[in-house]
Order: sequence, then structure tokens, then C-alpha cells
Amino acid sequence: MPAALQRLSELRRADSLPIGVPAIERLLPDGLRAGSLVEWLAERGSGAGTLAFQLAAPHPCIVIDRERAFHPPAVGLSPVVVHPPNEREMLWALEQSLRYPVAVIARIDRLNSSEFHRLKLAARHGGGLGLLLRPPDGPAWADVRFRVTPLARRDRQRQLRIEVYPSRRTALLELNDETGAVRLVPRPIVATAERARA
Repeated sequence: MPAALQRLSELRRADSLPIGVPAIERLLPDGLRAGSLVEWLAERGSGAGTLAFQLAAPHPCIVIDRERAFHPPAVGLSPVVVHPPNEREMLWALEQSLRYPVAVIARIDRLNSSEFHRLKLAARHGGGLGLLLRPPDGPAWADVRFRVTPLARRDRQRQLRIEVYPSRRTALLELNDETGAVRLVPRPIVATAERARA
């Protein structure tokens, strides 16, 4: 086992995990349980990866990067990066990484229910946080699922609609591609008043 992973395995486990992104904390009033898998359901380039890195920022982090496309956002991460050569090795690396109390980020396009169950058991054993970037139209099984839809982009700022399942809470977020900063976009007063009348 690499020395860096050995040091990560010695970290104290916690019952609940810090989120560190106030805009997302508002969508998760009960927080995130240690040992959770979180699915980010979005097209590539939507900003979901940056949001996943934001959630990983308070934790030691492992990135499973089969495509060698990892570009960390400006959130102060210094992850251990693993480059598996094929899909089978990627699933193995993901499952093994989830057995540590760390945040693990991976993009995985194809996943069946049996593979997901193994990943879920590994995450529960490790007590960390698994952040899986998935296509928006495939099956999803995680206890917490974020659907991310890009709305507008201006200069280095982009607006995203984020919906969390199963609660179906939604929010508009503004994401700065240069700094990685995320902020909640206030909903228009008119729209709020219309909902109150309905």
C-alpha cells in the first residue's frame, strides 16, 4: 500500500461529514452521513465536477482518473490521483479507495446494480465519502443524488440549477470557474410571491 494511502487510513472516522459549501448545505439540512455515496447526474462540462471537488475539499481526497482528464479547481485540493488502465481496474481502484475514510471522486459512465452495491458496502466500511460523476440519463442508486443542469454562462461565471433527490430540493447556484467559488443565487421575489399565492 502506498505510504500516502496508509496515512489516510489512519484518520479518525466521523459519524457525519463536513460539507463546506453553504449553498449545498442548504440543500442537505440533515448533512451527509459518513460512508455515503453521492451521485452527480450531469452532462460533462456542466460544472458538476467542480461541485464534487468542493464537497471533497474538507477531506483528504483520492481521484480515480482513468481518462487522465483531472484538472483540480482552485479549492486547495492536493489529492492522491490514480490512473487505472481499463474499466475493470477502475472499478477495483474505486472500491479499494472507498474503504478508507477519505473523499473519493470518480467519473463512471457504466455501472450496474451489483457493482454499485459493492461500492456502497466499501464506502460504508471506509466511513468516507464517494462522489460519483454519472450521466444524467442512466440508472442511479445512491441515497443522495444531485442533478445538475447548466443554465447560463457569462465570462468566468456560470449559473447552474441543482436538484437533490430524494427530497427534490432545488437551488440556483453561481459557479466561478476561475476561483471555484460557489454561491446561492437568490430567487426572484416575484416568483416567491407567486408560489405563496398558489
